[in-house]
Amino acid sequence: MRHIRTNHNPLTISDILLKNGTTSLEDFYPLTKVKTASDKEKLLSQGYNPGYTVSEWPYKLPVDKIYYSKHLIPSTYYYDPDNAAIPIALCLNIYGTERIPIIPDSDQFCEYILDFAASLQNPDKDKIFSYLYNQDDGIRSQLLAEYIRRSSPSPELFDLFQMLYTVTDYNAGEYGTDLLQKLAFCRSDAQIQKIHNALADYPEELIVYRGEAEGSTNYRKAISWSLDINTAFFFACRHGDQNHARIIRAKIRRKDVFALNLDSREKEVLAIPGTPYDITTEQLIGPDSPLVMPFRYLDEYRKGVEQILRLYKLHQRGGTDHGKLHTARVLFLALTIIQAGKIRLNRAELSQLTNAIVFHDIGRKNDRVDDGHGKAGREVYEKNAGSSADPAVCFLIEYHCLDDKLAEEYLKTTDTIRARKRTWFLYQILKDADALDRVRFGIYDLDVNQLRLPISHKLVPLAVTTVTGIKI
Repeated sequence: MRHIRTNHNPLTISDILLKNGTTSLEDFYPLTKVKTASDKEKLLSQGYNPGYTVSEWPYKLPVDKIYYSKHLIPSTYYYDPDNAAIPIALCLNIYGTERIPIIPDSDQFCEYILDFAASLQNPDKDKIFSYLYNQDDGIRSQLLAEYIRRSSPSPELFDLFQMLYTVTDYNAGEYGTDLLQKLAFCRSDAQIQKIHNALADYPEELIVYRGEAEGSTNYRKAISWSLDINTAFFFACRHGDQNHARIIRAKIRRKDVFALNLDSREKEVLAIPGTPYDITTEQLIGPDSPLVMPFRYLDEYRKGVEQILRLYKLHQRGGTDHGKLHTARVLFLALTIIQAGKIRLNRAELSQLTNAIVFHDIGRKNDRVDDGHGKAGREVYEKNAGSSADPAVCFLIEYHCLDDKLAEEYLKTTDTIRARKRTWFLYQILKDADALDRVRFGIYDLDVNQLRLPISHKLVPLAVTTVTGIKI
């Protein structure tokens, strides 16, 4: 991944995307304290983007309500934490000394900001929703939590929370147990019945999952869980450093679900912290894990890549979704499954697996669904190997794209493969490595429930890294 250098550690694009969602009101810095050019330089080194000192402020907005945000994209705010109904935080679209002129005239711009701030002194529910909906994720969570704290319980307050929570990715830890209990108390009988109806076909004890990475709200404070394990893997692996991804599994009683959104892909249920139980945490394997490095099979990988390059050049296969890069990634992931899973293969088995991977997609003529490309690849391998073609390799190539039941049935009936159990093991490694690289289309394109070996699902963060990390 491309890096942007700072004075300290390299900042990745994923870091920037994460920071854009986690702006904090606590980081706001008042313009009144920025008195000199050296003050601006100091703030700049801390991640702010200050354009003015207090004496340079050119707009007819009160300087005591102007704050700089530790944020790359909105950087300057009108901020009034003491407004009775809800704290006011209005992005001014001023970046350094440049203002995006949505309202070109400066006086009209200032008048608009002051009028909007005044409208939040006694806002109706539509105004509150619009105001919060247009906020950065992190600030939205903080402002909504404060609004809940200051408001009287009502079903409308619960609806507002639900609508805004479903469009917010970060800072869910802002809602403490007291606020969540207040929200649960807010619900009308009809709202409670709607939740019960949505879960009517589920068991009393729900199995739920949560994916976390560096910067995630810890599950002990989290309220969001999913009924779908693939959603957990998505949230564990979608941003930043893949070395800190983990999956949390837990149980929740149906009656303890106080809100949900089962219509979305995320299959999300919300529960007050402390109600999930039988919690287990599984650390996933990223690129810097000692289970991956040092790479014991590096020479095998290099030889395989050389073979891949020669083969794809000979057959004039281009850079498709199933081309030489995909094949190199499958080889890398298969060797990592062996190493991380502490799997013992003899030299012959390792050679069989490597050869099968090299040839597994060479029979493809396009990127569409093609159950016959395995057979075509086997024919390329047989022509290449001649009389030394290995029946186990032929099987692995032909059946890698077919249903497991067909492959299993073939192994039961063939008399050309002696080591049937070991060949089946090689088949599982190849299939899992091939499946793991489906993350090249997006994490949700991989169904971890379909992975065959226990070690394989731990490698999802590594598979995400290889998509951009492996070059040949």
